[in-house]
Amino acid sequence: MRRMKEQLAAASRNPKRFPAYRNAKLPSARRVKDLLSRMSLEEKAAQMVCIWREKAKTFLDEDGNFDYAKAKKAFARGHGLGQVGRPSDAGSGKNARDMAQLTNAIQKWSCPLLWAMIADVADYGEWKTGRRATATVTSAVVFALWAGLALGGALAGWLFSSYGYVPNATQTARSLMGIRMTASVYASLAFLATALCLLFYAISKDVNRKIADDLDERRKKYASAIA
Repeated sequence: MRRMKEQLAAASRNPKRFPAYRNAKLPSARRVKDLLSRMSLEEKAAQMVCIWREKAKTFLDEDGNFDYAKAKKAFARGHGLGQVGRPSDAGSGKNARDMAQLTNAIQKWSCPLLWAMIADVADYGEWKTGRRATATVTSAVVFALWAGLALGGALAGWLFSSYGYVPNATQTARSLMGIRMTASVYASLAFLATALCLLFYAISKDVNRKIADDLDERRKKYASAIA
């Protein structure tokens, strides 16, 4: 709390030295707009990354505590990440207080902003059509997520079967190859197809800033007309 008060006081004395998103005295909408306008496409794409099974490799030490040096090395590119899945499975017999402290340490380091591109698409739709459809965009993304999980699981099963996989049995060399291919090459092809789609993503950093400014002007005009 003391640190936050010091930052607020410094921001008030020298507002030009601090970006708007770090100024807790400003409205949330303005802070969010400022933060999104500063994010690159790579940073926004990184918000879709979830760290789950690789927590021990990326930011936990041998005792299951947060390791800043390891996290800094694992995410040296500085694009961030979207979320950390199930910190409770970090192990080492941690109780509720220990897990809360671990979660706080991760949050202080990562400051996650989940799925920023959803808001970008909602803004883009309002900018183009004059109608805001945030709920439709969000529900479409969630539906696509669950549909993708279902389809991905089914495809994995079909691929296993095509290589002769038999459950609860010793696998042949061909079925073992199928497992490796499914977990590596085929999964990579799907990832690359998604990455190619991002090449056609029209909302760049500059476009995002223009959209935010234009929408602000429109809303000011609407508010004036209503008043």
